[in-house]
Amino acid sequence: MTPGTTDREAFATRLEAALGPLQSYVKLLVSGGGPADPDDIVQETLKRAWIHRAGHQADRPLLPWLRRIALHLLLDQRAGRSEAPLPAEPRQAASSDSPLDALARHEEVERLLARLPAREAQLLDRFHRRGESVREISLDLALPEGTVRSLLHRARRHLAEGGRHA
Repeated sequence: MTPGTTDREAFATRLEAALGPLQSYVKLLVSGGGPADPDDIVQETLKRAWIHRAGHQADRPLLPWLRRIALHLLLDQRAGRSEAPLPAEPRQAASSDSPLDALARHEEVERLLARLPAREAQLLDRFHRRGESVREISLDLALPEGTVRSLLHRARRHLAEGGRHA
């Protein structure tokens, strides 16, 4: 951030720089068919990113986070849901939620993650909370990208099962 630049201005500059690649990504996603309008998905993605900008770490790449938001918006739209949760970052409490409800949800996620093997919990944290790409994780852990994807899939399945392992 340059001297005299506010956090809001810096984030707006980063959003503007990511706009072209985000539009290309969304057009590619939507090209598979369906009634989704790429411009609407991009606009909603930017809106949600702006609203939840405090949850994004400034030292993390912005584009992977925006891509995940856009993907989840599109998937939720195709599934007929109008409101999509934000991926990769902790969700902000909805206006109708009390702070205690938000805390309870957060504690439940932490409890489920604690029941997973450390490697699975670490992968989920790196991919969904920190916004690291499969490629970044695979390079850091010296694993093939396919292995990282498989491990993430397994971790999500275990998490959906309440952390139970067969």
